[in-house]
Amino acid sequence: MDILYQFKTKLLETINALYWRERPSTQWDSRRETPRSAGHVAPSAFIHNLPRELLIEIFLSALENPLDVHRLSSVCKYWRGTILNCPYYWQVIDSRQGKRCWPQILRRGKNGPLIAQIRVCKVPWYGTDPIPHLIQLITPESRRIHAIDWTVEPSTPYFQPFFENVSLLHLTKLTVSVWPWVPVPVPIHIGDGVPLRQLDLDRVTIPWDTPRLGGLETLSLSNLNGDSPTLPQLRHILLSAPLLRHLSISNWRAESTPGFWATQVSSITLPSLTVLEVRSLSAIVHSRLLSMLDVPSLTKVLWNCADGWALALGPLLLRRSAQCVKASPEIVINWYKKNHTLHIRSKMRDEWSKPQDTIESCKSVDLSIQTSNGFRLIKQVGRLLSNTSSILFETDSKRAAKRVRRLALRSNALIEVQDFISLC
Repeated sequence: MDILYQFKTKLLETINALYWRERPSTQWDSRRETPRSAGHVAPSAFIHNLPRELLIEIFLSALENPLDVHRLSSVCKYWRGTILNCPYYWQVIDSRQGKRCWPQILRRGKNGPLIAQIRVCKVPWYGTDPIPHLIQLITPESRRIHAIDWTVEPSTPYFQPFFENVSLLHLTKLTVSVWPWVPVPVPIHIGDGVPLRQLDLDRVTIPWDTPRLGGLETLSLSNLNGDSPTLPQLRHILLSAPLLRHLSISNWRAESTPGFWATQVSSITLPSLTVLEVRSLSAIVHSRLLSMLDVPSLTKVLWNCADGWALALGPLLLRRSAQCVKASPEIVINWYKKNHTLHIRSKMRDEWSKPQDTIESCKSVDLSIQTSNGFRLIKQVGRLLSNTSSILFETDSKRAAKRVRRLALRSNALIEVQDFISLC
């Protein structure tokens, strides 16, 4: 079990124990067997002797609800100063926290940046939607809002007016997702202000010519069609963002945008881009996007296709991903004859034991290629690997397994073949 999960569980148990000891005795509480004592109760020495910086990180993971933060600070003298003096606790206002917490958060963090997190809320027939009240509270604080993370239903009446009427001059991180699915993305207006650093849109479009896209470091676009950016617009966005490090595109129906078939775009070099994720595009969009991007600093690539594509794109995709393939110490290749799909991915056994910043810097590859001749691409992968690399090849084809075993004898790489038919 994760050690952080164990610590969080014990920490919340400690909070509950302290809370019940400090509450006045009632008839209902008298039935409990929880012992009570007067005054503050000291936590275990292991916990309250930890460095303040480590305590803050643990609390940030364990205490997502400010109600728990307030409850702990009211009963524990050791942590009260740490909690109340940590600005981050009072920078995040979340729709799930409830109406009682919102004024307290805005009051305590009135001088710092504000992060607004708004989620879809199921309102009972006898109740009212609390989100309009939250919007009413944060609108006067619009100059403090640096990040918005909003999941919204398409029929919500206050969603689009919020972006039209509220000035978000200092907004640097915008994450918006429309749920459930809608056939046409919902347009929103973001206005003028400082450049955005992180943009994540799911079934949502913005004015793609806004100058606020010039400082992007992370761009994620999902489920876009109709008024989605055209291929030339996407090229212009990428060219105007020299600091872009992470690009993710999925379910982008660019072929339905005006002028797609008559437009030819030249290739561009993205020197800072290290992470590239592409999922569920049509064959023609895959081809044009692959031909357009030149990514010399790539460290992580995930490229999955929805439709079948020409075999010629497979070698091109491998050439684009060559540095990630070469740097991967362990490669798993799945070749399934039934669906003509070749899956190439890095195997990272200890991924979850590494810090997140270490994982991002690791060289890794995850490619899904639909082709009728997977052996040709497997040979290309074999040429990229050195004698320090190992390959696990899994297949449902005896012929493919036999050919790869022959390739293993001629290659410097360590190749292990697993034939599912022989195992049956």
